[in-house]
Amino acid sequence: MRKKNLLLLGAAGFSAALGLLGSAASGQTPGPFTQAQVDAGRQAYAANCAACHVADLSGTNDAPQLAGTAFIGAWKGRTTEALYNKINELLAKVDGTIDKLNSGQGTLGQLMVNPQLYETLNGATGELRGLLKDMRANPKKFLRIKLALF
Repeated sequence: MRKKNLLLLGAAGFSAALGLLGSAASGQTPGPFTQAQVDAGRQAYAANCAACHVADLSGTNDAPQLAGTAFIGAWKGRTTEALYNKINELLAKVDGTIDKLNSGQGTLGQLMVNPQLYETLNGATGELRGLLKDMRANPKKFLRIKLALF
């Protein structure tokens, strides 16, 4: 429940910030959010979203921008509730993936929870590096070419 409240607060603050930015640029009056809600949303965004979406909402390769003409064009006509639902769906998927990793599901999950598998792969990688080094130093030892004429 706390996570849902933080998410709703973050979405509200984010929407408020967008509203304030848009209204400031167009000379309109700010939206229905209080300054306290805007501040709380800004804090929630900084704590939970800014690492991927960047502090100025510009986004990265893996996280889309959350402001500007591309964002406004994509969300034009949609409600804050739709934005909240989208964020909530994405976070549920992330939580599900993290739960699978932590419980050892999949190869990456096994690497995280199974030290023996990690050590085995680490050892095999070292042996492979040694083999490749030896192949480069002594190619004739590993490759034999025979030419036969009829």
